[in-house]
Amino acid sequence: MWMWFLAAHAEPTAPPVVDEMHQRYGALTSARDAVIDGDLAKVKTHATTLSDLGSDTSLPNDWRPYVARVNAAAQRLHDATDLVGAAVGVANVASACAECHDALNGGPKLDHRDAVPPQKWTEGQNMPLHKWSADWLWLGLLANDDASWNRGAGELDKMPLVPKFEQAPPNGMRELEQGVYVIAGRARTVDDPNERAELYGQLLATCSQCHTQHRNLAPTTAPAPAAQEKKE
Repeated sequence: MWMWFLAAHAEPTAPPVVDEMHQRYGALTSARDAVIDGDLAKVKTHATTLSDLGSDTSLPNDWRPYVARVNAAAQRLHDATDLVGAAVGVANVASACAECHDALNGGPKLDHRDAVPPQKWTEGQNMPLHKWSADWLWLGLLANDDASWNRGAGELDKMPLVPKFEQAPPNGMRELEQGVYVIAGRARTVDDPNERAELYGQLLATCSQCHTQHRNLAPTTAPAPAAQEKKE
């Protein structure tokens, strides 16, 4: 996953409260991936982990109201009765995280974001490219970062699935595919965090439906980086 590049530049040691935030990120990302895989039981397991990580009273006072909102959103995620609700729940937890990051000047470190190289399409790389784009949207949502969000929306709006399915798409795939690109087009035009969370939830729900119906399409490898473009 390309996000290792950003993590590689994190502080070598972190105080316990920061380590707890990293664990929260891991649990939430695992819940997101479980939605994509169509596994509601795993979503609930990761949501429980997220809720059980520490408590408001162990945190600095100015953190507590924000983390309380994250925990409340995690509980709603756990209570989801279907994958669509879980997709919305994951996006809402991420939005609550972003609110905290904004208020306290925290969250993912983006200093090396622009050093992550662009990707190119090659035969068999359609789904990894789709995931690549969605990961940038994820970072943009969590960090409330316009550049990351817009990069993901722009990459997804290039329709990386089209070359795979243009000849003979599996039954129902064309509709799901087009739904993804409608979301991508809308994502390029919104800057409100709540609207972005809503769109990301819709994207997750679409991914989940697609992968549930066509298990062999789930991405398993990362795309190869394209040659670095020279800066003007």
